[in-house]
Amino acid sequence: MDIHAIADTAAPAGQPKPTRAARAEAVSAPARQPAQDPQQVAQAVAVLNRAMAALSREVEFTSDQQTGHTVVRVLDRETQELIRQIPSKEVLSITHALDRLQGLLFQQKA
Repeated sequence: MDIHAIADTAAPAGQPKPTRAARAEAVSAPARQPAQDPQQVAQAVAVLNRAMAALSREVEFTSDQQTGHTVVRVLDRETQELIRQIPSKEVLSITHALDRLQGLLFQQKA
């Protein structure tokens, strides 16, 4: 089951389901968005956790310390084994390296 299917099952009753394009845009939106209302975020996480409970999965949201990007991890509830991480560890490593290179370029120009 992908994140789009989870979003379909977790949609609040009585509200239209978002289109696939809208869901894709929400998933790929830039990580540095304006801060959301903490209560809305907590409610969204609760909805996702209820949907994932049926699959014996746990969703964990964190923020990468260096980049500030939101990191979503899907874990097996019983074994705590990492099933999927978005963005992946490799992508985060590349982002960190690019940030360091960007810093070096600006130091050399100054």
